[in-house]
Amino acid sequence: MNTVAIIQARMNSTRLPDKVLMDIKGKPMLQHIVDRARASNVDNVVVATIKSSHQIITYCKNNNIFYHDQDDIAQLDLLTRFIESGRKYTADIIVRLWGDSPLIRTEDINFALDAHNIFKPDYTFHNRGAGVFTFGKLIKWNVMYGGQDRENFHALMLNDLDVTHRVGQSLPFKGSVDTMEDLEFIRGIYELLP
Repeated sequence: MNTVAIIQARMNSTRLPDKVLMDIKGKPMLQHIVDRARASNVDNVVVATIKSSHQIITYCKNNNIFYHDQDDIAQLDLLTRFIESGRKYTADIIVRLWGDSPLIRTEDINFALDAHNIFKPDYTFHNRGAGVFTFGKLIKWNVMYGGQDRENFHALMLNDLDVTHRVGQSLPFKGSVDTMEDLEFIRGIYELLP
């Protein structure tokens, strides 16, 4: 079974543009997430982006990071972005990671994967920001959620309690970056890390 971590990232975030390549403790936010995913039990790590995110594409090329870029229409269609990235890298199991959530730990990714393999739900979600599902389920959801909010398919899946298994403790604070204040807070946390 080929397990692929897919990190969704684009430069044109409406709340804080360019955030995924902003510096945290000497390297871009995206690199921290890539490093933690690479240290986990996945087989490959891929950045799923859009063609207008030239800086991300260039960064991935320059740093030997697999990536898949789609036409900009896919920026609001994450389902398609994940399907195409999963297909390109022949994923059997997908670990979904967010490019603006740099506090995800390698242990969290492995815990979510282990729980998914043991309990075999349609979707396993680690409360610190990792989702695990099969490529086959992704194709099924593509049909199920055809006309719905394809940018936020995570929320659609979490609302389907019959197929979701939650694991792990949530952070006692916000772990994603949407504003400069969020970024400064997380930079402060990284300064405390070894």
